[in-house]
Amino acid sequence: MSFVVLSAIIAANSLFSTYINCRQYQKLGEKMPETAIKIYTQETWSRSVQYSKEKLIFHTLSEIVDSCKDILHLLYLEPWHLFFARRFTNPAVPFVFSYLITNQIFKIPFSAFSDFVIERRYGFNKKTLKVFVTDIFIMFLLTLCIGWPFLFTSFHIISKFSNFEIFLGGFIVVFQLFMMWIYPVVIAPLYNKFTPLEDQSLKKNVEELAAKVGFKVGKIEVMDGSKRSGHSNAYFVGFGRTKKIVFYNTILEQLNESETIAVLAHELGHWHYSHIIQLLIVGWAETFGYIFAFKMFVAEKSSQTIAISLLKFIFAASSVSVPLMLLTHSINRMFEKQADRFAVDQGYGNELKAALLKLHTENMAMPVVDWLYSAVGYSHPHVFERLEFIDQAMKKKE
Repeated sequence: MSFVVLSAIIAANSLFSTYINCRQYQKLGEKMPETAIKIYTQETWSRSVQYSKEKLIFHTLSEIVDSCKDILHLLYLEPWHLFFARRFTNPAVPFVFSYLITNQIFKIPFSAFSDFVIERRYGFNKKTLKVFVTDIFIMFLLTLCIGWPFLFTSFHIISKFSNFEIFLGGFIVVFQLFMMWIYPVVIAPLYNKFTPLEDQSLKKNVEELAAKVGFKVGKIEVMDGSKRSGHSNAYFVGFGRTKKIVFYNTILEQLNESETIAVLAHELGHWHYSHIIQLLIVGWAETFGYIFAFKMFVAEKSSQTIAISLLKFIFAASSVSVPLMLLTHSINRMFEKQADRFAVDQGYGNELKAALLKLHTENMAMPVVDWLYSAVGYSHPHVFERLEFIDQAMKKKE
């Protein structure tokens, strides 16, 4: 595929992204809707709108610059590969690895501006310069320790087997499961400190809810999310003995006990309906689809051609990223509604509504969204949609 065609694909994706961001920016300029009047004061609405606008402008500019960077990558792809071919017997791994590292380095100034200018201006960024630099060091270390072996094994499979797609797909599936197992045990503690939940009343309620729905808890921990940000979250992670429930310390400060349990009930709804497993299967199907498409994309079966073709394929495959994203997001939204209904069935409808409102306003999430921007960029329904759905679920339960 030629440089012109691939550049056109990159430019088209950038233009489409800019278009939907402009739609969202225009949406943010509208008057406060009636659904928001009971939630926001004029001051909090204006502040949330301004925060959302600043992030949107910065995100749009970042995407445009990133697209220009990708086109430059394409322009110098051949001489860049030749540089590694002259220094390595098998240049595929260092060539692709250098692309990953270059991308990470490129994003550093954008991350710094986002954290230390925009997020700090609105009171969310808690990172010190030391934490920021340490995070970068850890990121590069993990890329080296995990990314290099992954690339080496992948290229070895491609070179060794004529019908490599099944073997490569199987390796990626096993690798992903391994990462899911190792993340809470090894990787997450590199970034954050995890301590046992000390609030005995909350711990008791967590254990009672988990027992009620049949969820076997390994650990209940609090993560020092405030080390980096004022944003909040709760989740469960891992499987088997490594499975644990994690609360950001910020969410425990923002929500009362019953609201926290309601959020947990929602998360356990994802477990109850096997949403994670279903999303994994969807992801694996996409992975195998990409691998089969890549095999057709490869012109010759040599390490040099494969390495160059891989990066070209990544850029070409971005042409189908939006349809796939729409599909994935529609599935995610359906799952979010199921999880909300599960929380309602456990008797936490009102508490979940209160929690969602607090989290939405405290985190200054987008106060209003354009339908196209939401469809492409949001894996969750907007808070107003969720509140309406929860009300309907509560009425049906009655």
